[in-house]
Amino acid sequence: MSPEQILIVSRFAFDSAALLLWGGHVFLWIVLTDPLSARLERRLAPLYDLAITALILGLAGKWAATIALIGNGWSDLGHVSLIRDILLDTRTGLQLGIQMALTLALLVTYGLSKARRPQSVSLLAALLLASMAISGHAAMHDGLLGTLLSASMVLHILAASAWLGFLPPVVVLLEKLASSPRDRDESMEGLIRFSTLGHVAVAVTLITGTLNSWLIVGTLWLRLDVPYQRLLAVKILLALVMTGLAILNRYRFVPRLKTSPDKALHTIRSATLAAIALGLGAIALVAAFGIMDPTPYA
Repeated sequence: MSPEQILIVSRFAFDSAALLLWGGHVFLWIVLTDPLSARLERRLAPLYDLAITALILGLAGKWAATIALIGNGWSDLGHVSLIRDILLDTRTGLQLGIQMALTLALLVTYGLSKARRPQSVSLLAALLLASMAISGHAAMHDGLLGTLLSASMVLHILAASAWLGFLPPVVVLLEKLASSPRDRDESMEGLIRFSTLGHVAVAVTLITGTLNSWLIVGTLWLRLDVPYQRLLAVKILLALVMTGLAILNRYRFVPRLKTSPDKALHTIRSATLAAIALGLGAIALVAAFGIMDPTPYA
């Protein structure tokens, strides 16, 4: 694989992992009661263990691809002076260095601190996601405009990550509603809290996404002949479909839990799984067009 391809795959792995860790642990921390949170954390542990692995592999891949792209290919991976120059003299190197430190702290916290794991993992994963605004398109402007874009990008990343990261715990909650009478009341209370936070996350995602597109592309009208803008348009379409699924779940299928609970739970779960798939597709698109020129070629 070429360095560009490795970079895209690594960005997808890293971003997906950080997203799942942030959204999932915020859900466990804020949305659920402590007893139910502990039970869901045990159930979701294999997913988050996988996310930790993907985080490490994604970061290693990003480092390797960056060195190869800035240097003369894969043969420069062992050049210590080049690695030092990237780390000290480039915004990408600064970003990767910060992400290395945060990933190490997250590994230690995840492995040792079970008592306050949701809180500590939420904080460190949030910082990892925010570090994505250090370089790339988020850093393309200077001054006030640059500050606005960076702030909007951080809000967008955190809100979108919360929205998507909430969904795996929601799937487990739906299963508990169907199979565990002792958890029914707590699960319903958690779903109600999720609905409230989900409304906020979706709204912030859409508003900041629109602002980011305008600040990066320079217009709200996308040109489909420009590769970056074409992939961005597909990502926007996926986000709108996810929004439609969320609205259907909340206002059409959730009310049916009282009259046809089994059928409603099956439908909500299917729609939630579809939203997860669409969200991962959107992350893959961002991993690809995030390294492209957003403007038409001269």
